[in-house]
Amino acid sequence: MIASLHEILRQLSPGKKKAVMAAGCILAAGFLLLSDRLRQDTKQRTPSDTTQFVQTADAYRDELEIRLKKLLEQLEGVGKTEIMLTVSSSAEQVYAQEVKSSCSERNQQQETSLVRLRNGGTESALVTETHSPEICGAAILCTGGGHAAVRERVAHAAVVLLGIPPARIFVGQYSASH
Repeated sequence: MIASLHEILRQLSPGKKKAVMAAGCILAAGFLLLSDRLRQDTKQRTPSDTTQFVQTADAYRDELEIRLKKLLEQLEGVGKTEIMLTVSSSAEQVYAQEVKSSCSERNQQQETSLVRLRNGGTESALVTETHSPEICGAAILCTGGGHAAVRERVAHAAVVLLGIPPARIFVGQYSASH
C-alpha cells in the first residue's frame, strides 16, 4: 500500500504533491486531536480513586469454592460438601492504548503508548478490562455423592456455574470417617 502511495505521489505535479501531503498531515493532526479529546472525556468519567482491586488466582479460587459449597449444600440430597478447584492463571488486565501518528513527505510513523491517569501525585495506566483466572477443573465431595442422581445434579450445577466441561469435574462420596 505504501509503495502504491509513493507511485501516486511520484506521478503528481510538485504543487499537487505538497497539497496531498498537507492534507494527509491535517488529517493525522485531526486524528490526534480527536484521540486527545476522547482521552479527556475518559478522564472525566473515571472516578477519582483509580486504584482497582485485582484478586489473586488463589483468592478468586477460594471465593468460588466457598460460594459453590454454599449453593451445592442447598441442593436436595447433597449434604456436607468439600470442593477443590484448580485455576490455570492469575487475573489479567487489559490497558487502554493511545496511538500517535506522524507523517512527512517520505514516511508515516505510528507510536503506541498506554493511556495514563494522574490522581494527585500518583500516575497509573487506565484499565479497560479485567479477566478472571481460568478455572481448569473441580473435585466435589459430598455426603450424597454415593447416589447417581445427586452426582448428576452436582456435576450439572458445576458445569453451569464454572463454565467448564463435565470431563473436568469429579463428583464423589464424602467419607464418613473424616
